[in-house]
Amino acid sequence: MRAVIRYGWKYEPRRLPPGARGLHDLRALVQGLMRRARRERQPYARVRRALLAVAPDLTDCPVLGFHEGQLELGVPNAVLRAELQGFRAEELVTALQATRDGLDVSSIRFRLLPP
Repeated sequence: MRAVIRYGWKYEPRRLPPGARGLHDLRALVQGLMRRARRERQPYARVRRALLAVAPDLTDCPVLGFHEGQLELGVPNAVLRAELQGFRAEELVTALQATRDGLDVSSIRFRLLPP
């Protein structure tokens, strides 16, 4: 087979039949899947999602760790830490155990975040 060089020839993409999807749609689909996978790879993403479903007011409290049933949350100030530790810790544990993810949380520990 011999290659033929045609001077002045321009590539024109083939027209797609109605309803067909082109490569740009495939690229957008792959990018969306990769973005979703990247979001899921964040540390403790599942725990964070369950925590925000139970307590949406704790958006500024990152999950610092989750090991052997002990959940560790970072808290921005001491006042919020005292309130969470004294009044809402047990409520949060029971609510997290009742989520559809079924997290095996036995206790919550609150740590102050550095300023």
